[in-house]
Order: sequence, then structure tokens, then C-alpha cells
Amino acid sequence: MLRFVRYQRDLQIGFGLLEQEGVVPLMGWIYDGWQVAGEAIPHSQVTLLAPCTPTKIIGAGLNYRSVAEAKGTELPAEPILFLKPPSAVIGPEAPIVYPSMVSQLGYEAEVAVVMGRSCHRVGPKEALEYVLGYTLAIDITAKDLLPASGPWLKGKGFDTFQPLGPAIVTDLDPACLSLEMWLNGERVNRGIRRT
Repeated sequence: MLRFVRYQRDLQIGFGLLEQEGVVPLMGWIYDGWQVAGEAIPHSQVTLLAPCTPTKIIGAGLNYRSVAEAKGTELPAEPILFLKPPSAVIGPEAPIVYPSMVSQLGYEAEVAVVMGRSCHRVGPKEALEYVLGYTLAIDITAKDLLPASGPWLKGKGFDTFQPLGPAIVTDLDPACLSLEMWLNGERVNRGIRRT
């Protein structure tokens, strides 16, 4: 299992491997061949950024059984999809900007799939061959701006509304994960993905 990160040290941004002793810098591209480029840099000397810079973010709504049950509804037969712009992406410790016109901000812990290479019209049996790994995501939503029937971009597309990271983890089975989200010492979100 590898844990890829994107980090900043002074004015330099690079990819690395997250280890207990620090971040091991890498040369090359994590998607297409890389090699270790030096000794681990202590955690105190780096700032972890979003582990990837996606060209698009595709979200799936109402895809947790526990959320559907809490809302008293069935899981949809087909996924409810929405897009977030790349400007929504921030790193794991970056501040979320609370827009002044928003009165109800929502948040949910999610698992994000990070694609390792482009694909088109790939069948279910081959799909995982294109996945690099998985990372944590927080889906931020301006609930009072979210129309019930869509489109959801108005409530989900603000800058900083897509925290990611800290790492892209490889060789992980996302079907067996339990997610918890804590805010100021209180658990505010919990879900087990079983779809």
C-alpha cells in the first residue's frame, strides 16, 4: 500500500510518499512512473496540499445506504451525478471560505476515486484497472442554495468546497470502509459504504 501526497516545502511543490518519519520526495509523475528522489523530509517542514489536481470532479449523490435510510428513501436505480469545478479543490488543512449569502453550510465525509489514466466506455470488469487509488474528500454544500430537483452546481460549486486528502492510498478496498467525520471533537458524519 502506497500513500502518495502533494506537498509544498518553501516555494517548491512536489509529489512524495507519506511515511511515519516524514514525506519521501519523488521524481517523475505518480501516474506514469516515479522514483524516490531523496531522504524523508520531516512533517514539520512540509505543508500537505490536495494530493491531486483534477480536471473535473464528478460527485454521486445519495449513494450511501445509511444516508438514504435516514432520509426515508430508496437508493436511486441510477447514480445522481453532479460536477464540481477544479477551483473547489483545497488541501486537507486549508480553510473553507463561507460565502456571505449562505446561511446553511453542509458537509459530508466521502471516499474519492482518483483515476490513474484516461478511459472512455470502460466496462465494470475493467474499470478498476484505471484507478490509481482513493483519497478522503469532504463534500461541502450550501444547503440553502441547493435546488431539490437540480442542478446541484449552485449549492456545491463554490471555491474551496472540495477539500481532498491528505493522501492517495493504493491497494485499498473502498467497499469495506467506514467513514467518520469529526467537527470540534463531535462526530458529525458516519457512513459505511455498501452500494
